[in-house]
Amino acid sequence: MPTRARWPSSGPTRPPAPPPPARGRCWPSGWPSKPATTRPRATPGAPWRWPDAWAGRLGRALGLDEAAQGHLRQGAYLHDIGKLSVPDGVLLKPGPLTSEERAQMQRHVLTGEALVRRIPGMPREVLEVVRSHHERWDGAGYPDGLAGEAIPRLARIFWVIDVFDALTQQRPYRAPLSVPGALALIRAEAGRQFDAGVVAAFLTLFVEPAAVAPGVVEPGVVEPGGPEPVRGREPF
Repeated sequence: MPTRARWPSSGPTRPPAPPPPARGRCWPSGWPSKPATTRPRATPGAPWRWPDAWAGRLGRALGLDEAAQGHLRQGAYLHDIGKLSVPDGVLLKPGPLTSEERAQMQRHVLTGEALVRRIPGMPREVLEVVRSHHERWDGAGYPDGLAGEAIPRLARIFWVIDVFDALTQQRPYRAPLSVPGALALIRAEAGRQFDAGVVAAFLTLFVEPAAVAPGVVEPGVVEPGGPEPVRGREPF
């Protein structure tokens, strides 16, 4: 019977043990340590692109208590875990999605909720962010078609962050927008896609938000001189 290998008492120093998971970042056995997606979300030198960091700032601006801020950050960190079930051929497709592919993409929020529900003690508020962060103020979102204040508040807050993050990133089907262009789109969609109160608070996080240049005013239209987006594909 083979004996178990032992680290030598002399010679090279034993490698340090891996650090414990960050507080509030414990996953079921076998899960990846950073499961939000399998693809990088941040650009080196641009830490403002991390949605969980934006969630903390916006939560404070809206006066959320510490518990709600923690739920918002955790929901932001986990919101797209369901995209692990979406094939790269759909997630990274450079052209418009078919109706079947769009339905497959939209199911990621339900898959994500089911996965996150497996984490023992996961708060209801975090599950609501994962499930409902694509619901729109006007009721045209998914998966449940909720509208207005029927959408959980933390999901309404994170929806603004998620759209801003998506618009300012390079995507296979379009180039990123500038920060002023993305803010202009979000401001124009207040009361339609977004909770207007959340948008107002989000704009205060930027210098001179009233001076945001006219950029995108409707989905599918980019700033003057910018690249033409792919029609039939949501910009975020």
